[in-house]
Amino acid sequence: MTFAGGGVMFASGETTPAGGGTVYAAHTWRYAAPGSEPAGTDWWGGWGGGPHSKEISMPNPDYIPLADPDFHSWQVNFVAYVSANFAALGLTVADSTALGAAQSPWKVAFPAHASAAAAAVAARQTKDDARDAFVAVIRSLVRRIQVAPVVTDAQRGALGISIRQSGGGGSGGPPTTRPLVSIDVTARLRHTIHFKDEATPTSKARPKGVIGAEVWVKLVPVGEPPPLGGGGAEGMTFIATCTRTPCIADHPASGGGMNAHYMLRWVNRRGQTGPWSETASATVGV
Repeated sequence: MTFAGGGVMFASGETTPAGGGTVYAAHTWRYAAPGSEPAGTDWWGGWGGGPHSKEISMPNPDYIPLADPDFHSWQVNFVAYVSANFAALGLTVADSTALGAAQSPWKVAFPAHASAAAAAVAARQTKDDARDAFVAVIRSLVRRIQVAPVVTDAQRGALGISIRQSGGGGSGGPPTTRPLVSIDVTARLRHTIHFKDEATPTSKARPKGVIGAEVWVKLVPVGEPPPLGGGGAEGMTFIATCTRTPCIADHPASGGGMNAHYMLRWVNRRGQTGPWSETASATVGV
């Protein structure tokens, strides 16, 4: 709308007609001073107001609330008042009865819609949680498959997982150095495993061509001897191939108070592994 002294009132979300036109009712309006109106420009996308503009809040031109929850509260009062006062309002019993009949489907439909909307939100969260847990298991298996020397590219293709390009960045043979391992035991039922290469003990860099460290563990009661460092991982359980340090190992409650003995070894892009680290041990906190 245009004012006598110049300037234009715009509705939020509207586009100013290039050749003139009518701006219809909306909840929020802005007044643009003469010369500052954004003709032909989308309200939100191209004009953010300015020193010559002012936002003016105006009531909903319709007495019926737009939002369903607001309408629901409003109609309860409206129907109850008409039912109690129809004669004083110039209405009849038939009018009140017809109003109640029109209200009945709404009284069923609105709560049903609200329940369905809440159920949809809950169902989506359940779906998302299930997918996240499922994907975590898949990725754990794929990490092991990718570094397994017996797995071929044809098998990777059949699984639909990544096939690494050959010839780039790999070492000419298996790793020859060992990880140096230390364990952080500050958290309950959790160990934080730090590792670095024995050839570069002041750096976190992996050896050339190495993609990560295989982490293996064995839980034993306090007092039982640990596996021999460098002697293989017999009786141990594979946790993961960790591509960066530190690596997190979470233990079940049944492991609380037991000793966890870890052994690590480097693995390269070809799935070739290096020598075992010395055994690193720590008690699982309870």
